Amino acid sequence: MLTEAARKRIAVLPRLDKKKGKVRGRSETSKELFEVRKEKCKEVEDEYGSGSLEWIAMHRNFRKRISKSCRDDYRRWIRSLIKDVRDAEVLGKSSDVTKGVPVLAGTKCNKKKPTRNKTTGVVFAGPDELAQAWADFARRNLQRRH
Repeated sequence: MLTEAARKRIAVLPRLDKKKGKVRGRSETSKELFEVRKEKCKEVEDEYGSGSLEWIAMHRNFRKRISKSCRDDYRRWIRSLIKDVRDAEVLGKSSDVTKGVPVLAGTKCNKKKPTRNKTTGVVFAGPDELAQAWADFARRNLQRRH
């Protein structure tokens, strides 16, 4: 009863973007192209069929125009990120610069800490030492089970 009421209320509520801050999105031009393509595809499909040469040519034309528009949107987004990083650098906001650079680079930092020896707390020197530690760990656990 309560879950049904909650579902009805959730359906009425407007959706919110999960991402906050500056979010990459499509421009109005790109959105319009998608809508126009949808309408034109329907018209040509009704008249000639979905696999006809006319439909394929029209679809190919729209695909080129949409990809160009989306590429321009992406370039605009990158330019805005670069501007934000430069502005942050001028203002001396190193935390904003630190956040912006990985987005521009397309990388994420590795937050995993290096593997340490549990008894000494020292980082393992190399893969051989780590493999030996795993072998010792497995040997101890297998002895407990048998």
